[in-house]
Amino acid sequence: AMGVNPRQRRRRLEETISLLRQFWDHPDVSSQGRHYPVANATVAPRPAGGHLPILLGGSADPVLRRVVAMADGWLASSSVTPDQLRERRDTLQSFAREAGREPADFEVGKLLYLAVDDDPAIARERVASSMHPYYGIGFDVDQNCPFGSPEACARGIQPYLDAGVTTLMLGLARPDVGELKRLHDEVLPLLV
Repeated sequence: AMGVNPRQRRRRLEETISLLRQFWDHPDVSSQGRHYPVANATVAPRPAGGHLPILLGGSADPVLRRVVAMADGWLASSSVTPDQLRERRDTLQSFAREAGREPADFEVGKLLYLAVDDDPAIARERVASSMHPYYGIGFDVDQNCPFGSPEACARGIQPYLDAGVTTLMLGLARPDVGELKRLHDEVLPLLV
């Protein structure tokens, strides 16, 4: 990806995460990193809460082991169903216990794209026209994206929360302030 030797990706990721955490904790950072040497560097403004959680995406066992080794949580891919999410979350927690880490300390993230409209056909088309150019025509909008009325959207979101998602990211299929207001006012209150 992006011209980086696949054998270097893990080391680059480790070095990047280490640098980010140093930048968030210290005003003046120097590092003789193999891939990213820096001298007297500062990142400002730094996160108000100390550091931002680092979530790594993917679903394969090596990715989940990488999450345990170097991250704060896992980000489920766009095509992971609630049942698959639950199974992968359980595997992540098992790997955490094996490594002597507390499973509850890991965030479980999920990004869901959705469209709120009282006409489900319009909402579906809105999601499909946004997702298919990005993920490809084979991306199953009906399975992976809540759309339709506020109640229908909430019914599509809730199973992910029930499966253990702790960090839910909702993306509207198109930028629209009115639809964002409906999401806030009509969909979110329906979630448990």
